[in-house]
Amino acid sequence: MSDSYVNLSRYAGENWKSPVATSSALPAVGNNQGDIRVALDNSSVWQWQGSAWAVYTAGGSSPANPGGFSSDIQYNNAGAFAGDGQFTYAGNGGTVNLAGLLKVSQIIGNTGIAGIVVGAGAGTGASVSFNGFDMGGLLEVTTGTELALNSTICILSYASNFGNSGVPVFSPASSSAAAEFQKVYMIGDNNGFSLQNGDTLGENTYYAWNVISFFTNGQ
Repeated sequence: MSDSYVNLSRYAGENWKSPVATSSALPAVGNNQGDIRVALDNSSVWQWQGSAWAVYTAGGSSPANPGGFSSDIQYNNAGAFAGDGQFTYAGNGGTVNLAGLLKVSQIIGNTGIAGIVVGAGAGTGASVSFNGFDMGGLLEVTTGTELALNSTICILSYASNFGNSGVPVFSPASSSAAAEFQKVYMIGDNNGFSLQNGDTLGENTYYAWNVISFFTNGQ
C-alpha cells in the first residue's frame, strides 16, 4: 500500500494530511478541526473532530460517530458532525425542541380549510373566501345588505381536528378592514375559527384580513 501512496495533501484541500501506518499512530496533538488522515494498514479514513479522531463509514461518505449526545440534531460544523443540546428530536414522530429562534420564509400548514359558513353578520348576499391552510391565510369577505349586529360573519372549519384549541391572530389586509378593525374579533377552537362583529360593517363592501392560527401544547 505504501509503495502506491499518492500525497493527497498536495492535490486536495488543506484538511487532508499525510497518512499514518495504523490508526493507533494518529497524532493526538497539533490537529485542526476537520483534518483527515488515512491509516495505511486497513485503508481506513479518519477525521479530527476537535477532541478525538472519528473513523468514516465505508466509502468515506460520513463519520461513523455522530456529534453531541443522543437526540441532538446533527449539523455540519466546519466539515465535521456536531450536535447541539438546544436543538433535539427523540424520533418516533415526537416533538422537535429548539431553545433558540427559528427563522423561516414561509410556514405551510398540513391541510386546507374544509368548509366556510357565511353568517348573518355578513349580510344577505355576502361572499366569503379563504386562501391558505389551517395555519394561516388570507380571509376575504364581501358583505351584502341587512347585516346583523353582534353576529357571526363567517365560520371556517379545519380539514383535520387538531385536538387542541387554536388561537387565531389576524391583521387588516385591506383599507376597509383597517378603517373598521375595532368592529370585528375572532374566536378559535380545535375545529376552526369564526369572525364575529361587535358593530356592523359597511354594506356591499370588500374586507380582507391576514390570519395565523397558533395551537396550544406544541400544535
